[in-house]
Amino acid sequence: MSVNLFGIFSEDKAINDTYEPVVSDDTVSRRLPDNLIVNPSFETNPSETIWDIEPRNTDLRTEWTDEVAKTGEYAIKLATSTKGNQGWAGLFTTVPITDGYEYTFSAEAYSPDSASAWLSLELLDDNDTFLMGYSMGCSRPSEGWVSKDVTVTPEAYREEGATQMRLGLQQCLTYSEGNPTTLYFDDVALIATQAE
Repeated sequence: MSVNLFGIFSEDKAINDTYEPVVSDDTVSRRLPDNLIVNPSFETNPSETIWDIEPRNTDLRTEWTDEVAKTGEYAIKLATSTKGNQGWAGLFTTVPITDGYEYTFSAEAYSPDSASAWLSLELLDDNDTFLMGYSMGCSRPSEGWVSKDVTVTPEAYREEGATQMRLGLQQCLTYSEGNPTTLYFDDVALIATQAE
């Protein structure tokens, strides 16, 4: 099954909506949801979502599966064997930046056959132009589920003039090119922490 996979943000609250004020130490701030990713452990069918599948010239196959899961009963499965010439294949979505927050993008990754996981967070301007990229690198989950994360600070996105982020759950083929490998992602999160 190859479909757009999962949603980000609840339907009633997008990241730029006005949030209920939180009063603390005589200050008022906007409160963002604890996790900006909706359906982070894929417990409901993620077929109607805003995440896009990008094979990038590979034979990438994706599936919503109950074969293995970190939390609950479901996860997202990526499988490929051919190296592309347009970067690592995977799932991508673009989300707006709310100034004044540090963002941490994270996921749990698992592979039964030495597939390599790659999380990316790219800064973009209003025209979707790439400005700067961050990743946690190409690493193999060797035993069980492994947590991966990447963070961007307000200073970084302000310096670049970024207004949005492109998030990627990707399968790195550095160590497995030509060999069929399988990678699972679960417990995806985008956490916004108000900067001091």
